[in-house]
Order: sequence, then C-alpha cells, then structure tokens
Amino acid sequence: MQLQSLMFLLARLFLAALFLRAGWGKIDAYGQTVAAIGGQGVPFAQAAAPLAIFAEIGGGLALLVGYRARLAAVGLIVYVALVSYYFHDFWRLAGGQAQLQATLFLKNLSIISGLIFLAGAGPGRISIDRS
Repeated sequence: MQLQSLMFLLARLFLAALFLRAGWGKIDAYGQTVAAIGGQGVPFAQAAAPLAIFAEIGGGLALLVGYRARLAAVGLIVYVALVSYYFHDFWRLAGGQAQLQATLFLKNLSIISGLIFLAGAGPGRISIDRS
C-alpha cells in the first residue's frame, strides 16, 4: 500500500508540474498568450486567456496537493481536449507541420489518459482528499 501511495503522489506531481509551468508561462507572456489564442480561432480570446490560466494554475495546484483532485482532473480533461482541438489540428495541415501537430495531439491524449486514471482512482492516500 505504501508503494502505491507514493506512485499516486508522483503521478500527481508530474501532471501538476506540466500544468503549473504552462500556466505560469501564460502569465509571464500574457500578451503573446492572448494573441496565440486569438490566432487559432478560439472564440473570445480575451476571456479565454484568463480561463486557460485558471485551468492550468488552479487545476495544477489541486492535483499537486490532492484537493478535489477528481474534479480537477475532469476539468483538465475538458481543457486539454479543447486545447488539442484548437492548437494541434494536424488534420488541417500537411508535411512536417502535420506530423509535429499529430505528435503533440497524441501527447495530449496521453495526458488525458493520466487524468482519466486520476479521476477514476482518486489522488491516493498522500493527499488532502486521502482517497
């Protein structure tokens, strides 16, 4: 049981690190974030940028400490699915760009799979939720 608890903690920490770093990067380059979101055809880019930051920082912190981690995982699943659709649309591209975006899309599916597991299994015993 102890090893499983440590494994759940590591999985949460690794997922959290990804989202926290991405969220901080969006804060640090806020103007570029809004421009990138708008450039991809995301509706309401001015409103989407703070929502993206909230999803990444808020969701990342929830995963980090294991507070409402199942709910955070479900929210992040939706967020990553939307990001994948708008930013890694390999089906509209050709050549090397299509290959790169397909790889990034599949990477996001892998992240979603980790989040699905977390949503189903819970954050583990070393967490605020302790489930």
